[in-house]
Amino acid sequence: MSNTLIQQETSKVHQEVLGANEKYASEFGKKGELALPPARSFTILTCMDARLDPAK
Repeated sequence: MSNTLIQQETSKVHQEVLGANEKYASEFGKKGELALPPARSFTILTCMDARLDPAK
């Protein structure tokens, strides 16, 4: 793969990520007013075996 093509693909993905972040931020609403640190203390821990194929 040529360096130019890699740069174009990286730029495209970067623009998609920026657009998704802008959409997310615009819909964030009053969540920005939540207490810091979070008022509730709990953790969700997950893991996945990388050898699994979730599409199967």
